[in-house]
Formats: sequence, C-alpha cells, structure tokens
Amino acid sequence: MFFGKISQRSVRRLHANARLGEAKADAHGRLTRWLGGLALGLLALGLTGYGLYKVGETLFWGNPRYTLRHLAIKADGPMLSEQLVREYTGIHEGQNLFDLNLGKLHKDFLERQPNVAVMNLTRQLPDALLIELTERTAIARLSRFQPWGVDREGYVFTVGPGMRDLPVITGFPAEGIVPGRRVAAAVFKALDVVDACRNTGVGRQLRVVSVDVAPRGYVELYLAGGERVRLAWEGMGTGAPAAQKQLETKFETLVAALHTAERRGKHIANLDLTFGDHYIPSQEY
Repeated sequence: MFFGKISQRSVRRLHANARLGEAKADAHGRLTRWLGGLALGLLALGLTGYGLYKVGETLFWGNPRYTLRHLAIKADGPMLSEQLVREYTGIHEGQNLFDLNLGKLHKDFLERQPNVAVMNLTRQLPDALLIELTERTAIARLSRFQPWGVDREGYVFTVGPGMRDLPVITGFPAEGIVPGRRVAAAVFKALDVVDACRNTGVGRQLRVVSVDVAPRGYVELYLAGGERVRLAWEGMGTGAPAAQKQLETKFETLVAALHTAERRGKHIANLDLTFGDHYIPSQEY
C-alpha cells in the first residue's frame, strides 16, 4: 500500500513535469518564432532603407543634374567678403546641392561669425545656390581697448578699426563679454540712450562719447564738449515706447540747457537730470 502511494505520487509528478516541459517547449517555440520574425522584419526594414537610400541617391544627391555650378553670395555689410563666406562654409562649385546639409552649414557659420544677424541659404534648382547674409550694425563699443561692438539687440561681436568713433559703454563687468552672446541687462540702459541719439531729431543734436552704467539709479553721459550728465527715466533699459518717449523728453531738456548756457557765454560742466523737470542742478564755468 505504501509503495502504491509512492507510485501514484511519482506518476503525478511525472505528469506535472511533462506538462511543464511541454509549456517550456511551447514558450521556447514561440520565442524562436518571434525572434525569427523580428530578424526578418529588421532585414526587410534594412533592405527597404537601403533601397530608399539608393533611390534618393539616384534622384537627388547622386544625380549629376543637381551639381552646383552657380554659387551666388550677397553680403550686406563691410566685414564679409565672398572669399570669406566660401572659406567658412566650405561650399564650392562641383558639389551636389542635395549633398549639402544646409541646416548644419547655417548653424556652424553663425557660431563662427557672430557679426552676422541673418543668413539664408536657398537652393535654386537645378544647379544654383544663393547665400544671403546681413551683418549686425554696431551702435556702440564695449571697450576702448578691445574690438567689441554691440548692436541694438545687445549681441556682442568684433568690429573693425573704423568703428572707433562709436560711443563707448562702461561700468559693467568685462569678464561677461563674449562675442556671440548678449550683454547684461544694465548695458541696455546705454543702448536705449545711444539708439535715441541715432534715431530722434533731438538726440542727433548730442554727441555722446561714453555712457557709464555702473550700478546706481542713473546712467552717466559724457558728451564731446566735456559735459557730464546724470540721466534717469522710467523704464530704463526696457526699450519700451513709453520709456523711449520719456528719454526723448529728457534729451530736449538737456539740449535746451546746453543752448541756454551757450547763449550766456557759459559751458556746462555737470548737469543732473535725475530729478523732476523743475529741478535741474547744474554746474557751469
């Protein structure tokens, strides 16, 4: 009786083991079939990709019809020449138009030439490429000793020696100046001043030599005649229309003070435009 029970248990165990083996074999079969299907799918995908590549090569980047024969370069500014653009982009006649990665060429060129504000590369099929560039316009310098210029948007770039007559902005940390980046927020106060001097009738009557933006509640202007002017207005550094309008009003007061002193045979040494319109401390000689 004891041996009979053992035999029954053994039989049940054998049956269980057999079912487990069948399950494992079935799972292994399914895995093998899945892996086989995956391999066939990847092979088909690879063949499809290769086929599409060959089709693209035949139709586009390997097609001699799209060989670059006419490269036109239009540069708006004094710093860029056609030879420089060719050198920096590496583009030359004989290349295939569709073999050129225009997006990467655009990105790499602007990184190397931060004085360029806009660059457009346009394929003109079947055999021409147009490159159009617009340089940044420096409205001020950021150092008397370094060739750093800054445009109205605050971008820093290298300028030539012909820009020495531009106003100089001082009073900010020089270690933050890197070509291709934008200046600190404080510098925009000076850019507001310089922009108003360039683009308003009253501003064009002033010859600003430098603008100091050291941390305080005003900026300090130094004019060509030696006058030192403290200047403050609401919205300094924002470039907002209302702020620029108030700055223009301050300029009108400054010009009037200069003319009044001149008529009396005097010269202004210091003028404070940080208070209201009815209180303007000044020092004359």
